Amino acid sequence: MRIVYVSASTIPSRQANTVHVLNQIYGFIELGYKVDLFAKLNFKNEADIENYLKNSFGFDNKNISFKDFNINYKFGIEFFIALRFVFFLLKKSNNKKIIICRNLYAAYLAGIILRINLIYETHTPEQGIRKNIQFLLLKSKRIKSIVISKKLREKLNQYHNFNFKNIEIFPDAAKSGLEIFSEQKKKQIIGELLEKKYFKFNFFCGYFGHLYPGRGIEVIYELSKRNRNFLFLVFGGTDEDIIISKKLYESSNLIFFGYLDHIDSLKILRCVDVLLMPYQRNVSIGIKGSNTADWMSPLKLFEYMSSGVPIISSDLPVLREILEDRRNALLVPPKNFDSWDKALKIIKDNRKLSTYISKNAFNEYMQYFNWKKRAENFIYLSKKN
Repeated sequence: MRIVYVSASTIPSRQANTVHVLNQIYGFIELGYKVDLFAKLNFKNEADIENYLKNSFGFDNKNISFKDFNINYKFGIEFFIALRFVFFLLKKSNNKKIIICRNLYAAYLAGIILRINLIYETHTPEQGIRKNIQFLLLKSKRIKSIVISKKLREKLNQYHNFNFKNIEIFPDAAKSGLEIFSEQKKKQIIGELLEKKYFKFNFFCGYFGHLYPGRGIEVIYELSKRNRNFLFLVFGGTDEDIIISKKLYESSNLIFFGYLDHIDSLKILRCVDVLLMPYQRNVSIGIKGSNTADWMSPLKLFEYMSSGVPIISSDLPVLREILEDRRNALLVPPKNFDSWDKALKIIKDNRKLSTYISKNAFNEYMQYFNWKKRAENFIYLSKKN
């Protein structure tokens, strides 16, 4: 049996959408499935694809058939990918295929127009004509729908003023089979990363992710001023955002490293002493007016959980679907600098608690929140009547 996965992704890309799609596909491959992937590919040849997947994600492309759509338009990419997918369906038998759509138009054309059974995954309430299409998809008895949090399911019910019956909750995940690094390996990797002048620091605080508004970089800056003996390492962000952040948050013990390939970020985040997730109550995804704070399921959260490193996180209702204070993380009010500072010192000084919460988080990642397990959930759902 094959998986037919239709996305709206551009590959390669630094967007979370692309990271999500590629990791989810590999989760299916780990279960022994082969995958037909519909996406926009910006590669010149097969070798470029192979190098990208290997260097950025640590896996090969031998069980992925890329149904690429190379198009130079800036708009309408999702729709053109959907059209290519429909032509594929009309030419080939749909027997023994599981169809998964993270592409609104593809789900509509296949599920509503062609009346094909499929799984539709959405991470946001849609607007305009897309809202009407989303309503039809979520209402359909033929289509099984996936969201990433309970809060998003509640939001969709309220937003569309309808109690949908076919919405399942699959939180995001992290790469399967990751290990906790030994102290010796951590020191080696950190030593290779830093300049000698930073070797004087013996406690490393890490942040991995974008620098968009609402990500809490101002919290990290304040912590760096209060804890001059700690080193704060920030990974991620666009070149423009990094330039702005360096000017706004200049501090001798705060370093902005910029973008890392996905596989490198997974390696380095396992080597710090604490991981920071200071989301605010309004969280941007880089689109003007966007705010996902009420229903998000951040990839970063599950990658942090996979590290074996203690986590300090903002205490937001949607994050409490996964995190519990002093069980698998320390939770603090988003803007309360004193609480953040206190939590940081607890992690530094209370080794027993730090070990307890980091082990709990890792065990939950292993049991529930990895891409292979998420793929198993899709397979199980596809077989339900």
